Amino acid sequence: SEGLQITAVIEEAPADKEESKLYPGEIITAVNTLPIEEGINFYSFLNGKVNEQILLEIKSLADTIREVVIRPKSSLSTEKYEEWINQRKA
Repeated sequence: SEGLQITAVIEEAPADKEESKLYPGEIITAVNTLPIEEGINFYSFLNGKVNEQILLEIKSLADTIREVVIRPKSSLSTEKYEEWINQRKA
């Protein structure tokens, strides 16, 4: 099937915000109306788009299609580190 399945969402990252929430298991089917097809590098859609709004088409876990506007960050290193710390506190 076409698209890119979301395997995890980092806490406090753009995909974890209420207005742009993504969930593990959902599938990103298009970026800015361009379909994600086999063999296409998903990250090529994000090049040069730091802090710009990107429209994602998402196939939800319930098989419905929704659109999410997300604003990518240049780095998630702080969020990844904080998530790593929080996992070790448990």
